[in-house]
Amino acid sequence: MLIYLYGPDAYRRSQKLREITKQFTDKHSALSVKRFDLTEPEEMDHLKDFSTAQSLFDTAKFGIIYGISEREPKEVDNILKIADESKEMSLVVITDKALPKPFKIFSKESVVKQSFEALAPAQLSELIKKESDSRGLKLDAQVLRGLAEKYASDTWGLVNEIDRLALGGSHQDVLREVDFFSSLNAFARSGSATTRLPLLEHLLNSEDPAKVFNVLASISPKKSLMANYDVAIKSGKLEYEEVLTNIAISD
Repeated sequence: MLIYLYGPDAYRRSQKLREITKQFTDKHSALSVKRFDLTEPEEMDHLKDFSTAQSLFDTAKFGIIYGISEREPKEVDNILKIADESKEMSLVVITDKALPKPFKIFSKESVVKQSFEALAPAQLSELIKKESDSRGLKLDAQVLRGLAEKYASDTWGLVNEIDRLALGGSHQDVLREVDFFSSLNAFARSGSATTRLPLLEHLLNSEDPAKVFNVLASISPKKSLMANYDVAIKSGKLEYEEVLTNIAISD
């Protein structure tokens, strides 16, 4: 059997992989489960050996493949065909995005496929409630909205944050971080100095100037300008507050 799990939502994708792996280990030896990272040169040979050799522990075997996009389709095609036609070997291929058309085998109807795309806002809210409820964690509406806003495309980060809150972490930390990112995004998007200056004052009252600059540099479309400012700061010619004020009052 050949199984293909792809898409950017790594948390839900990993949950599905865990479910599939458990279905196998409930019936067969866990020693027959192997993982292969094809970004490592030697792993291709290990995968070839796995696909042709008889398992020492069971009649069935189960392989999990990462990094397949780093290989040419012809390198893996025969192995994938063996799995697709086999009742004894299962291979699960994991990718962050859909593989290109040259990996033709994944278009076959016999391949079990599931996509894990970024969640829509309503779906993300459902995930937050489900994960919170499973931990016995009660969150008010403000924190729920804050989590959804902060972790809109990062479900791993979201679940880690829910774990932290379930272990006694401060709800106010979530709201403070959400406020920081909301204010910084508004600062970056605004075309008006009269809007940017109050936002900058708010940001500098609650956060270190270095953090404000570095996060702003990561989201700003003006990469060369921010790089020049970074050089000026590190060479001692400008201070973080001075650079941020220059950005705030510039056209």
